[in-house]
Amino acid sequence: MEMRWLDVAQPAGNGQRLALLRRARSAHTRGLVVHAHAFADEMNKCRRMVAQQALQLADAGFTVLQLDLFGCGDSAGEFAEATWAQWIDDLVAAARHARQIEPDAPLWWWGTRAGALLANAAAQRLGEPCSMLFWQPMPSGATALQQFLRLKAANEMLAQGGKGVVEQLKRELSEGRLIEVAGYELSGGLTQGLADARLVPFDGVQRVVWLEVAAQPDSTWTPASAKAVQAWTQAVPATTAQLVTGPMFWQSVEIEDAPALWEATRTQLLSPGTPAPPLDGNA
Repeated sequence: MEMRWLDVAQPAGNGQRLALLRRARSAHTRGLVVHAHAFADEMNKCRRMVAQQALQLADAGFTVLQLDLFGCGDSAGEFAEATWAQWIDDLVAAARHARQIEPDAPLWWWGTRAGALLANAAAQRLGEPCSMLFWQPMPSGATALQQFLRLKAANEMLAQGGKGVVEQLKRELSEGRLIEVAGYELSGGLTQGLADARLVPFDGVQRVVWLEVAAQPDSTWTPASAKAVQAWTQAVPATTAQLVTGPMFWQSVEIEDAPALWEATRTQLLSPGTPAPPLDGNA
């Protein structure tokens, strides 16, 4: 693993970003994978899962670049200063840097949770033919924001009677005020971009691998996921969607592993790609 500092000179936040590069451990590089991490504390919960997967992919012949976005992890800036547009710029800059290392390898964008929304936007901005790997993706940024704001609302429900807390938080953000949720200060520049984001197909995508984790083997797809997968399958025939059994590692109190997700990811990326089977809901 190589630690690199990438210089990203953008108006929304200059400075360096920490990048972790794992080079393919093979004579021939199967692909270049650029990872977009999850939002806020979910990033920390997912770090071990992502790191272990990156190691496995490197062993399988992929070069993997992980980036701490502006205001996150060990990169420059404060979370309160971050904007959605800046994060997209960061990922595009990271992909261009990675291209200097692997100029010919097929490009994969790997998004975890809300990071899938960022990967989707960055891939469109870069405009290069690519494939998409989604881990437990959020099809709607508005839903992701609503869920996050409920963390704060839950702590204020007794004081305010449990009514209109999330709506009040959104008003404060729209008025340019910072709000604190679960130890993270949020600005309107970040939350508005998140709220507007959608995980929708676009031209240039060659393959899609959509993987989700379910607690029980007989779990079914959520309506939102099933609808999103159907849209991607219609746009990109080489779309594969799979439910695997494991813990909800992105939200668990303790750091947990989901080995079935590692195996499914490795298997799917090493396969040539086939159309998705019907969503029967089985993990």
